[in-house]
Amino acid sequence: SIYPNPTINKIHINSDKEFNDEEYKIFNSMGELVSSGSIKNKQINIEKLYNGVYFIIIGEKSFKFIKN
Repeated sequence: SIYPNPTINKIHINSDKEFNDEEYKIFNSMGELVSSGSIKNKQINIEKLYNGVYFIIIGEKSFKFIKN
């Protein structure tokens, strides 16, 4: 899972699995890729994203989150 949701600057990943250097992709509500990279310390910085609804894909899992 990811938290907090809604969030402001960072997404934290709650998992027993170690996610360091795992690739992620973030899409906006229109399906456009808006961010991608590697996870560091089970966190993803999203402060540069505009407020709105997003979908993040990590490996084979996807999550919806809101940026405030």
